[in-house]
Parts: sequence; C-alpha cells; structure tokens
Amino acid sequence: MLTETLSGKCPCCGYDKLLQRYGSLGYHLLDGCANCGFGYSSNHYDDDDFGVGAWLPYAKHILSCQYIEPETDEFYERSMVELNKLSDEEVRRMVFEWCEKQERADDVDTTIFTYTDEDVEKHKAFGLPVFNGT
Repeated sequence: MLTETLSGKCPCCGYDKLLQRYGSLGYHLLDGCANCGFGYSSNHYDDDDFGVGAWLPYAKHILSCQYIEPETDEFYERSMVELNKLSDEEVRRMVFEWCEKQERADDVDTTIFTYTDEDVEKHKAFGLPVFNGT
C-alpha cells in the first residue's frame, strides 16, 4: 500500500504542505518541501537521498500528470521533457505555486521520517531561497 498526500509540516521552515509518500516497505517514501527545498527519500533498502533531489523527480511527475489525456500519454511525456530543461529552482517554484492552490490533507501531522537538529541544519546550510518567507 502506498499513500501520496500533501500534508505534514516542514522541520526547516514550518510550511504545512509537504509532498509526502508513505506506506509499505520497498516503496520509495519521501518528505519534500517546495517552500524551502528540504527533502529526504528512501526505499528502506539501498536508496536514500537528502535535499531537493530527494523529491523533485516525484514533483515533476505530479506536474506532468496535470497534462495527461485519457487516450494518450503524449502530453505527459512532452511535459516531462520540458520540465527537465528547467533549473531545479524553476521547477521548485512551479511546485510551490501548485501546492499553494491545493487543499492540505490532514493525513500526517509532521513528517514521514524523524529528523534530527543536525539534519535540519545540514539543509539550511544549502541556503536555498524560501518562497513564502516563512
């Protein structure tokens, strides 16, 4: 079982619409904040990632799904090609704007994974822009 939701609370900036995937072991699970870029993903076996790269591919998939037509996936594929041409910051801004238009689910209070103060400080050291100023 896999759940994909827009909920939680970022441990770095407090933004309350994290991209989150959680469920059974083996699935790629993640926390991702479009506001400040914080993120972590893992499949619980051999694939862990920290930072924007942990969730940006999933976010591109979400944005591209907005363009799927019932009979063809041509627009989805074209959208993915165009998104891959953009910088990570441009895509993150698009995801943030998409998140702002969505309703927050109350599936998860905070984060899927547990983060230490060291994890939070490690992310803040990247110095990525925060979009809503929180």
